[in-house]
Amino acid sequence: TDLMNNRMIKDPFYGVNEKSLQWIGEKDWEYKKTFIVDEALLQAPNVQLVFAGLDTYADIYINDYLVMKCDNMFRTWTLNPLPYLKKGENTIRIYFHSIFKVDMPKYLASPFQLQAWPNNDQSDIMLSLYARKAGYNYGCDWGPRLITTGIWRDVYLEYWDDIHIDGTQIITRKLESGKAKMEAVCTVMSDEDTKATFTVEYDKKEAVRKQVALTKGMNTVRVDFEVKNPELWWTNGLGNPRMYDFDIVLDKEGRKVTDRVKTGIRTLEIVREKDEQGQSMFVKLNGKAVFMKGSNYIPLDNFPNRVPESWYEYIIKSAADVNMNMLRIWGGGIYEMDAFYEMCDKYGILVWQDMMFACGMFPADEHYLNSVAEEVKRLRNHPCNALWNGNNENEISYFGWGWKDRYTPEEDRIYQSNLHKLFYDVIPEAIQAVDETRYYHPTSPVTGYNNIDYNMGDVHFWSVWKGGWLEEYTEAKNIGRFMSEYGFQSYPEMRTIRRFASEHDLRLDSEVMLSHQRARNDQTRDPNFGNNMMKMYMEKYFKVPDDFSAFVYMSQYLQAEAVKIGIEAHRRAKPYCMGTLYWQINDCWPVASWSSIDYCG
Repeated sequence: TDLMNNRMIKDPFYGVNEKSLQWIGEKDWEYKKTFIVDEALLQAPNVQLVFAGLDTYADIYINDYLVMKCDNMFRTWTLNPLPYLKKGENTIRIYFHSIFKVDMPKYLASPFQLQAWPNNDQSDIMLSLYARKAGYNYGCDWGPRLITTGIWRDVYLEYWDDIHIDGTQIITRKLESGKAKMEAVCTVMSDEDTKATFTVEYDKKEAVRKQVALTKGMNTVRVDFEVKNPELWWTNGLGNPRMYDFDIVLDKEGRKVTDRVKTGIRTLEIVREKDEQGQSMFVKLNGKAVFMKGSNYIPLDNFPNRVPESWYEYIIKSAADVNMNMLRIWGGGIYEMDAFYEMCDKYGILVWQDMMFACGMFPADEHYLNSVAEEVKRLRNHPCNALWNGNNENEISYFGWGWKDRYTPEEDRIYQSNLHKLFYDVIPEAIQAVDETRYYHPTSPVTGYNNIDYNMGDVHFWSVWKGGWLEEYTEAKNIGRFMSEYGFQSYPEMRTIRRFASEHDLRLDSEVMLSHQRARNDQTRDPNFGNNMMKMYMEKYFKVPDDFSAFVYMSQYLQAEAVKIGIEAHRRAKPYCMGTLYWQINDCWPVASWSSIDYCG
């Protein structure tokens, strides 16, 4: 985006410009800034320099001192800059290393080659698995390969005296007649052993006041309180998604430190119980079983730093307007911006939150594992967040798509040990440390491989799109307890297509159109696979138009009919099936895809 804003490159989304911009990810880049520091900052007892998002391998220099090396796009990095600052003019410099230069040695040193789904790492050498970086940067069957680098979230200084609130979680423990039993869990940093008064207020009413003892260092303060006659947070269609402002005040001898948490009062369970039909999977909100109606969600742009808050509201309000109550954030994108979760809170849309692992085999060395553990804290107070999911299709790809057969017994033993360590030990333990309230789902789907039938949990059903199984959509054997992925492709509107194509490109087999149609057969990599699937169904149910714009329109009509058939079958299967999330609600660029809202809205 910096190169675009300075008119040094052409729009990556137009035509086939993507191909000529691959060099950007292969280069190192450097950002530099000068800033003024005054005496007050230098005398502050505690100062923290915060990097909310660095993509991805970054060396941070202050006044030419190397002060930190970063290696995770998804987490926040902090450091104490005081030893390196001086009064007056200072410089900060961030040197970003090419992911190829950093990760190729890891790939070459690996005892065996890790595998990614070819559609999701569009390269002969698959390096996407080795960096904690958004997977869709490397390409997808609905997205371009554009390897980003740089500062993608805010950088700022914060400073405080001797006490600092490092974060608060407000938990609804129990709903009783006329009241909600609540708990505030507050992390407090103190420079000394001391005492303070801890107060919780909601909507400017005091709920509890308590004396607390703090020790030097990090403290966890837990305080119980009640909210009388609470207005509960409900999903779209069930009631008002009421939000409360909870103010936390820590008073030490008249000096006050404050924190504010905006959240809703609600209880939520993901019910996974064995029954005569298999094992259930459904949402119970405030004691009521709720059928989930919604979609999968990917990042709104290949360059998420430029997405305005209004665009988040447009997408999420659109979801609410068609009676959705859940969106699933797919694990090959990003942990979304705060605005996304705030809008879901506002409109009563629950979020199924994938951890950022998708469609591949990932390493599990200690440094990598420690970095992953830092990713989850920011999202825990949003009532919209329903569950954490360890990964997207990492287990079904290995056990169900034939990947396992490519490895020796010893390699298989090592990889399965690493897979278990990452998704069954490290990630759930990291989540438990900062959020003990939410259900953890180790992988999606949990069925469809290792002889685990669809009646045991959530299902990704792609035989309609890839196998021509439209009639089989509605058969009971193909419906699971929760349908978390399925879909059908179409072209975007002609207005959108004209944003990336000239008139002479308006044919299915043009270079530009095939560049914006990324669906491929897993084995043959046929670039016409997506178009041929649409034609095959069109010939079966309608007619295939000769005119390009008519084909575009009919592809959308076909998509709507196909998804409708699936949704209706899933809803008829209640209460055996208690959720249907089609793939996908949105796009990250203008493209033929499975979305119902294209990149241009």
